[in-house]
Amino acid sequence: MDKYFKFPLCLMQHIKNDKDKDGLLMLVAFGVMSFSEKMNFQKTSVANQIIYLYYRNPTALPKKLRRHIDDMIEDGRLQEDEDYHGFGGATFTPEQENEGMMTEFAANNGFLRQCIALYKERQALSLLNLNPDLKPDFEAKYTEVVKFIRDFEARNGADAWTSVPTSLIFDVYNGKVPMNYLRLVAAVKSVLSKKNFNPTYKSVLLCRMFGCKKASILTDFFNVNPQLKGQHENLTRRRQWERLIDKAEENGHFSYYCTGRQFFVSLTMTKEELHRVINIKREKRINA
Repeated sequence: MDKYFKFPLCLMQHIKNDKDKDGLLMLVAFGVMSFSEKMNFQKTSVANQIIYLYYRNPTALPKKLRRHIDDMIEDGRLQEDEDYHGFGGATFTPEQENEGMMTEFAANNGFLRQCIALYKERQALSLLNLNPDLKPDFEAKYTEVVKFIRDFEARNGADAWTSVPTSLIFDVYNGKVPMNYLRLVAAVKSVLSKKNFNPTYKSVLLCRMFGCKKASILTDFFNVNPQLKGQHENLTRRRQWERLIDKAEENGHFSYYCTGRQFFVSLTMTKEELHRVINIKREKRINA
C-alpha cells in the first residue's frame, strides 16, 4: 500500500519549474513534520532511540544534543556502556543509560523536547518508507512552509487540501516522471477530497496544478511569477492537455471521463465504472 504526503494545495506554488527539487522538498518537509507531530510516543522508546544513535550513528544527532549527552557522561549523570554500547547479544537493551536519560528528561524539559522531536521525525520518515539518515533540514523548511500557509490563508481564506503518493514525489525528484504528472495528480485529488468521484473543469484543474484554488489567486500568482504563465498557457493547448491527462490515467494515477466541457474524475473507479455511474445520474435527472 502506498504512503501519501498530505498538504494544503498552495504549497504547489513552491514548484517553479520542471526540475525544482527545492520545491518538492518543501512538500516533503511539510508532509513528514506534520505527520510526526501527530505521532504518539513513550519516553523509554525516545531514550532508547537517542542512545542507539549516540552509540551507532552519532552524526544523526544534532551537535547540541550530542554535546549534551557527552556532558552527561562526563559528569556521571549517564553511565556509558563502553564495552557493549547497550547491546546484550543481538538485543539493544540500554538499561543503565535509559535510567540516566529518564532522570535527565525529568530535570530538563528542553532536552526532553529535543529528543522527542528527533525521535518522532525519524519514526515518521521510517513509516513513510524514507531513509531517516538521508534528510535535509526538514525542521527549518517546515517552519518556512507553515509561515507561507498562514500568510496565504490570511489573504485568501482556508485552502483546499490535497495528497500525493510519496513514491510519485520521489519519482519526480529523481527525474523518472515529469513534474506535470505530480501537479495534475495533486489537482485531481484536491477536487475529489474524500469523494469517490467528482465533476470539475479543465480550467479548474489547470488552476489547481499551480497551487491556486481559484482563478483570482492564479492571476495574483502569475503577477509575482510571470515565468510560470507560459507553462500554464502551454498546458491549455488541447494536444498538450490530452497527452498529459491520458498518460496520467494510463499510469493508474486516476480515471476520468469527459462530457463536453465537464470532467468527472475518480481515484477509486475505472473509466468504465465512472462512465456507468455518470449515465445513471443523468438518467435519474432526466426522469425526475
